[in-house]
Parts: sequence; C-alpha cells; structure tokens
Amino acid sequence: GLYWGCKKFVNSDINYEYVITLTDELILTKYKGSDSSIEVPKYIDNKIIVGIGDIFQGNEKVVSLVLNDGIKSIEDKAFSECVNLNSVKIPVSVENIGKAVFAGCYSLQNIEVPFIGNRAGICLTDLYQYPLGYFFGVDEYANSIKVEQRYYGSSTETLTADYFYIPLSLKNVCVLNGVIPCGAFYNCEKLETITLCEGVSIIGNESFRNCYNITSLILPDGISSIGNNAFNNCKNLNNITVPDSVKEIGERAFSSCLDIEKVNISSIDNWCQINFNDQFANPLHNGAALY
Repeated sequence: GLYWGCKKFVNSDINYEYVITLTDELILTKYKGSDSSIEVPKYIDNKIIVGIGDIFQGNEKVVSLVLNDGIKSIEDKAFSECVNLNSVKIPVSVENIGKAVFAGCYSLQNIEVPFIGNRAGICLTDLYQYPLGYFFGVDEYANSIKVEQRYYGSSTETLTADYFYIPLSLKNVCVLNGVIPCGAFYNCEKLETITLCEGVSIIGNESFRNCYNITSLILPDGISSIGNNAFNNCKNLNNITVPDSVKEIGERAFSSCLDIEKVNISSIDNWCQINFNDQFANPLHNGAALY
C-alpha cells in the first residue's frame, strides 16, 4: 500500500502531516490548511513528496489544486467529496492513481491528468485499461450523470461494461502522456474539450466513441496510430488535425462523423502513406476537405 515501508510519523509542517519512508521521501497524510487555491509543494524540510493520501477528502474550501512534479502515487478517494473543487492538475511524474479520486466532486470542470486509468505505461494489450469514469467511481452523488463505459477489463477479446458517475460540471480534460486506452472517453457525451498533449503516443479502440459534444480536436505530433471505432459517432466533430506521425487508422474510426468539414494536415505525401483499414477509417469519407 501507499504507506508500506514508512519508518515514522511526523507532524511538524504548518499545513501537512506526513510519514517518512525508508528512503527519506514523504507521503502526505493530512492537510491542515484552509486555502481555496492549493499548490502542494514539491519538498517539505528538503525531502521530496512522493505520495498523496486521502488528505483532501471532504474538504469544502478547496477550489483549485495543483500537485507538483515528483509525486508518484495518489491514494483512493484522495480528493473525493471536495464539493467546490473546480480545477485539478496532476503532473506526469505520477505513476499510480487510486480509484474514485474525484468521487463526489460535483463542481469539477477542468482536470489535467498524466494518463487515463489507474497507472502509467499502459500498453494496448494490457488488461484493466480503465476509462475516465475510474476517477469518479461507481456510486451516485449529487449533480452526476450515470455513464456506461466500455473498456478492456479482464480480457482484451471482449469489452467490459460498467456504470460510472461523472459530474455534469466536467467540461474539459487534458491528458499529458502515454496511450489513450480502449474506451477511455466512451459515452462521455457531456465533455466539450479533450486536449491531448505531445506525450500521447497511441489512441486506442473505442476511445472517443459517442463523444457528442466534441467539435474540434487536435491530435499532437507523435501519435502513431488510431484504433478501431476511435471517434465513431462523434456526430458534432467538425474539425480535426491529423499529424504526420500517424501511420495507421483503424476500422470505422470516423464512422457516423457526419459533420466533419476540415481535416488539417501538414503534408499530402505523409497523408497518402497512412494505412486506412476501411473506408470509414478515413475522415474524408463523408465529404470533408483537406487543409
């Protein structure tokens, strides 16, 4: 667990209680402050903070939260029931995120996360590629919407279907790194903006299926492939940028994307080298134009 290998409890900082690991690193166990905008420090007493316990659970004062680089693990429900929390930024150093970390955060509008799911470094062949709903949990709370998400659970041969409760307030998600796993944003019809940063390398199967409110999407340079049904039924998607790094687009990736008008590219030569697995893999199939 998060506290394995800790040698002693300490209570000396003005805002935090923490434990010290055997490697002289810190895990925060309690927040004692009352600020509405919180930036968790990188160090306390010259020791790096590597873990976050459930220290903000039920905090009704915090509105914005920024975690500093160096943190590796975040415990289950670490920020749950922060009912006024609006914005969260989690750095790319984080390797593990516990389940339901944002459960009950019904004011949350913007999150920036290093990956989707419970861990960094996911491959497309891995089991338990959890979707966005993993962050919010399976229990109903005020101003949430019940969302059926399909993803790779105990098998990559068939999709697992689970219901998660995602806040109606959530509009913007930024993903910093890694693979966008199978079903990551499946049925996230209330999201308006999904930002993928340059650390993102692959878009998995079914990852944005039925994201009705996404109208524009820029795929960053570095993405090599787009999976089957990745944008299927993104019916209001109007404008998409496809980088030169894309080499393959899976079956039905842009099926039922009837509103696409503009496909932005850098090189027609590179575009012509893409392996489109069927006619619906090509976003031009409904009459869109290249720009």
